Amino acid sequence: MSDNTLNKALQIMSYDTGPGSDHYAHDFRSIASTLLNEEGSFAAEKQIAAVRLCLAFL
Repeated sequence: MSDNTLNKALQIMSYDTGPGSDHYAHDFRSIASTLLNEEGSFAAEKQIAAVRLCLAFL
């Protein structure tokens, strides 16, 4: 999912995503990754590894 898609969703929920705001799509991804890792779920890392594997064949 792109940053633009997540930022649009945040804007629909009345969060400010403009310059100088406290809410950005990247921040939410970081928080989700941290929470998943703390719970022992490595889904985010598996997805990143799969993307890297695909890019290696380009």
